[in-house]
Amino acid sequence: MKKRNLPRIPPPPLEGPCIKKHFESMWQILWGKTHLATDLSGVTIGNVREFFVREFLSLHLPGDLFVSTGHILDAEGEASQQIDVLVSHKSGFDLPMGNVSMVFSDGLVACIEVKSTLKRKEFFEQIVPMFRALPNPGQGKPKPLKVVFTVQLENSSQHRSLLEKWACEGIRDGTLITDCLPDLVIILDNAAVIKGGALECLKDTNHFGETGELYKFGAYKNQKWAGLMLLVFELAQRAGGADWRQYLRPILEDEGDTIEFKKLD
Repeated sequence: MKKRNLPRIPPPPLEGPCIKKHFESMWQILWGKTHLATDLSGVTIGNVREFFVREFLSLHLPGDLFVSTGHILDAEGEASQQIDVLVSHKSGFDLPMGNVSMVFSDGLVACIEVKSTLKRKEFFEQIVPMFRALPNPGQGKPKPLKVVFTVQLENSSQHRSLLEKWACEGIRDGTLITDCLPDLVIILDNAAVIKGGALECLKDTNHFGETGELYKFGAYKNQKWAGLMLLVFELAQRAGGADWRQYLRPILEDEGDTIEFKKLD
């Protein structure tokens, strides 16, 4: 039987419209998946949503990064509280124990806390202390990326300025310092918030911002996908080996659909 040589069409180049379309689709998939367990117990809902975040990252990150859940071990052997999602270098060292891992701090790239609803009480009593307690990565090594991934804000609020209000309250009464704030907050039913000066993939772009200030990243109506894109690009940038800003910059500067970037107030 004669073998047929079917035409092979090369994939489209990695350009702005292709990237945007991809993460728009990923947002739709994640949005649907996070609602699969809404009628189950709170613990089950949380576990399911953490799984979907780890799954999303595992499918997108470079091969030299590893996604897990567990604890961080510092140089003295002290363990952190359990963290929902840990991203670390495969070249680093970790101690797997069943479904969790003990990740050594020198290989840590990011820690991510997953919430169904981000509430003020949990922000101050759980997230801020967790970020404050992260071990020092050592001289010359970048601090791990601090991320909060939530489906919605407290009381289903669509006002991202809530985060700025909480930050100002905490700084004013001494319960937090700027370094304890998340570098990136992904809000699935809204759009992302970033901390200015914290994201390496935004250096030398017009979306880098002033150090320590909080900014809206993406419009509420049509750019809810932008936070997912930013998380993947930032982790890829921190993995080393390539400068991914060349692919991100055209999306940020697209005159037809500019990514919203505005200081929270």
